[in-house]
Amino acid sequence: MNFKNPTYIHVGQSATYAGLTWQVLGRVVLGVVEHGETYYWHEFNLQSDTGDTATLVFERTERGAEWRWFTQFQPQYPLTAEDAATQEVGDQLNLEGTDVRVSLVETSRIYFIEGQPAEGEHVDATARYFNAQHGDDMIVVSWTGDEVEYYRGRTISNREVRAAFHLDAPDLPGVPPGGLSRFDTRENEGFSGSAMVTKVLLAILVLIAGLFLCKFIFMRTGSGPGITRITAPASPLSLGATGRVASVNYRLTGHALLQLSEVNWQLEQHEYYLRDDQNQEAVLIMNFHPHDPDWVLFTPMHPLDALTPYQAARRRLGEIVDVAGLVVPVEELFSVHVQSAEFVGAPEVSPGETFYGFSGTHEGSILVANWNASGIHFWRGRSLSSRSVLAAFAPATPAK
Repeated sequence: MNFKNPTYIHVGQSATYAGLTWQVLGRVVLGVVEHGETYYWHEFNLQSDTGDTATLVFERTERGAEWRWFTQFQPQYPLTAEDAATQEVGDQLNLEGTDVRVSLVETSRIYFIEGQPAEGEHVDATARYFNAQHGDDMIVVSWTGDEVEYYRGRTISNREVRAAFHLDAPDLPGVPPGGLSRFDTRENEGFSGSAMVTKVLLAILVLIAGLFLCKFIFMRTGSGPGITRITAPASPLSLGATGRVASVNYRLTGHALLQLSEVNWQLEQHEYYLRDDQNQEAVLIMNFHPHDPDWVLFTPMHPLDALTPYQAARRRLGEIVDVAGLVVPVEELFSVHVQSAEFVGAPEVSPGETFYGFSGTHEGSILVANWNASGIHFWRGRSLSSRSVLAAFAPATPAK
């Protein structure tokens, strides 16, 4: 099992948050087992200059990468371990004068420790716990033996985390001068032909293995672990349809049904291939984000100094990438499998093909990189309302 750190936070790093200066003492990988599968998340043990402690949690959910900040507290009405063990999902209890509802009951295990963990934590240690919520407040009650601990938490944005750790500058600590990659591009010199393809394929296999083994579901989300599968509806657009989108006239020349997979969800997507009046390509994706009715229109980017597939496969969540001036953090890592495809003219993808990719956003612009052993492509996207897309490509109504 690979317990490599998927974030830009590391042991020994300092942060400023909630008016205090914090140091990262350790990182702990925990998990829960359900239906024979283990799901993991990462907890960073922090201590302030005043001696206070906190836990910064990183997890992957169907909404993407999420961070949570937890501090320990002593409730007004504490529970015994025996009382805590009787709680079930849906139960209400009063810890501080306000009723909260239990949303999850589970058992966690510690699988890996780097640096200094919180007091009493060690590899293979298990703990019973339950989550309870009231509005935006998250409460975790955890017990081992007769000792019961209470934690209060809230979700914080990636922007808040980066600001706390002073990572908003383009050149991050440890980044070689002149680039945002942690890896010197000279490492690829001397590779060509089959040797380079072998190295690319190896990097891709390592990436995908890591994605599907490290299912970062954290016990404090309140949502049960598992893979969420979202099936695409029937295709609403037809080959050959024409329409005007984002002030450009397009003709729909191809359609593919894709299965996009992340660490804890799978999403079917309709991808439409477009050509404008100058025969320039574009791609229109329905349901680019789960449960989001908007569409995204992508146009190709052709950076002069692009990442290679090998370099792209080594990007990690939270890393900053700069593609032709579009600077984004890596927010999603995924694989895409082509389930079916149909085209007017030459096909652009074929059923059975698999691609790998990452995506990120900045001020409304979406960057997507996707690659396989044959090469890499970059796309810049913008969201469009479902109403505007469907109206643009709707069949003409016959005149009466």
